[in-house]
Amino acid sequence: MQIKIGDKLKVVANVTKHGFRVGQIVNVVDIAPTAGSPVCTDGQTNYVLHDSEYEFIWEV
Repeated sequence: MQIKIGDKLKVVANVTKHGFRVGQIVNVVDIAPTAGSPVCTDGQTNYVLHDSEYEFIWEV
């Protein structure tokens, strides 16, 4: 599963120190070059989410 810019992810870990909360939907705005992790935004904060911190949301 390759995540790309424009995808939506659901936060599943407690990363509130970065402004995200569990259950929040965030948008992928970039891909971190080193780990390939998604850089996500909630409209105010950008943060790199790691594998255990998000779930991919399938578009219906």
